Amino acid sequence: MANKDRNWIRDIFLIPLIVGLVIVIIQFVLPYFLSKDKKISYEIPLSTTFINKDEIKDVEIKIFVENNETKFINIFKARVWNSGDLPLKNIPISYIFNPYKDYSDIFKIFSITHTTKPKYQFGKITKLTDNKTEKAFKYELLNPGDEIEVTFIANAPAFLSIYAKSEAMKVKRVSSTSTKNWLQYTTVLIGVLASLLSLILTSLDKFKIKIIELFKGTRD
Repeated sequence: MANKDRNWIRDIFLIPLIVGLVIVIIQFVLPYFLSKDKKISYEIPLSTTFINKDEIKDVEIKIFVENNETKFINIFKARVWNSGDLPLKNIPISYIFNPYKDYSDIFKIFSITHTTKPKYQFGKITKLTDNKTEKAFKYELLNPGDEIEVTFIANAPAFLSIYAKSEAMKVKRVSSTSTKNWLQYTTVLIGVLASLLSLILTSLDKFKIKIIELFKGTRD
């Protein structure tokens, strides 16, 4: 009898805790998963020096791109995708290059290639700016999950930055490491929520039994 009384007292104190947890989930957790927003995410992997003429000592070679001799062939990649919940229309995105100090005068971009996901029926890509250190394009339509990978081939090393702007749109830079961390955090969060739900259901079941027992006791 004493154990039952202690369990009853424990359940009485547990109910407010469960209610508080439910309120927290409704107020803070559910909006995170249910809210719809406009968001672009992008990733800039490290550039690759595909050829560096200064590192080739044993053989005299000449490197020409579009009839222009160059010492370097540098490859830059930028990955951009619609990470929000809403379609994005006519989004301008600028790719800004800041060449290393010793190469600012000679810096030149030889070619630009867009690889899209989906591959077909992606939408029109329009060039907006085409100067020495800035390339800008307007993307007609980016549905949620649509992705662009832009590859630049240049003649010198540089720092690459990306800028995009649209009404009420968030722009976020991510890395492969942060993506992995996000997946880990999501897994942990799902586990915690599942545990809380199990606790709530178990406690509510016990509370229902106690109420039934109490109701029977008052009738007897």
